[in-house]
Order: sequence, then C-alpha cells, then structure tokens
Amino acid sequence: MSTDQLVMEIPIPEGVQVEATPEKIVVKGAQGQVERRRINPGMKIEVKGKVVVIAAARNSRRERKVAGTLQAHIKNMMAGVREKYRYTLRICSGHFPMNVTSSRTDDKEVAGQTAASIEQLCRITNRDRRIFQDGIWIVNKGTRRQE
Repeated sequence: MSTDQLVMEIPIPEGVQVEATPEKIVVKGAQGQVERRRINPGMKIEVKGKVVVIAAARNSRRERKVAGTLQAHIKNMMAGVREKYRYTLRICSGHFPMNVTSSRTDDKEVAGQTAASIEQLCRITNRDRRIFQDGIWIVNKGTRRQE
C-alpha cells in the first residue's frame, strides 16, 4: 500500500469546455452538452487550463481503479460532445434484413442502453436460433470517426 498522492491528467481538446463542481461534471462542445453526477467524493476533479486533473489523497489500488473509471467517463463525454454516438441495429424479419440507426446522442451510456433495450425486447426465446433467425442485433457502435 502506497501513501503517495494519485494524480491523473486528461488533456481537453479544442472546442470542448469542462466545468467541475462538487456535485457534477459538465462537458460542453459543438454537438451538445453532457452532465454527469459525481459519485465518489474522495476524488478531486479540477480544471486547470486545458487539462482536467483527477487527484486522490492516496495512491492505493482502489483509488487507481476509481480514477481510471472517471478518466474513461470524462474521455467518453469529451468524445460525445465532439461527435455524437450512434448504434446501428440489423433487423431481420422473415427473410428481409434492414439496417436501422438508433438515436444519435452525445451520451455514450444512453446510446448503448437504448440499443441494448431494443435488442433485448425483440429476443426470441424457446426457438432454435439456427432456424428462426428473426430479431434485432447490434452490428456497429461508436462515433463516426471510430467506424
């Protein structure tokens, strides 16, 4: 167990603004705005110039895990306000496949949950999947730059 202080830095890209308050983190960009409620009061999040700094009093395994998770969430928020997230679903009804794009949003969690809920609602049970291939599947996900 280490007693050093943990500090992680995330560069802020051009065209993105980040505000950190004790209650929430707000990221604004050309494509919209994303807010996230802060759930871990032990982590200090500050904006210093063009860098977001995540700091913790200790450098233990637990703090590193939580800081890494926060870093990933903030990076996803920054990517979402620059380029909206979209999920492409394939619908197969009978023998007529179609591609559908779910709603484009700047919040990755909302886009993913929407696509997963649609996929789960249309799941066919108690049938042989090799014969009954009807349903909805996620075939592509991410931003336009990642496709």
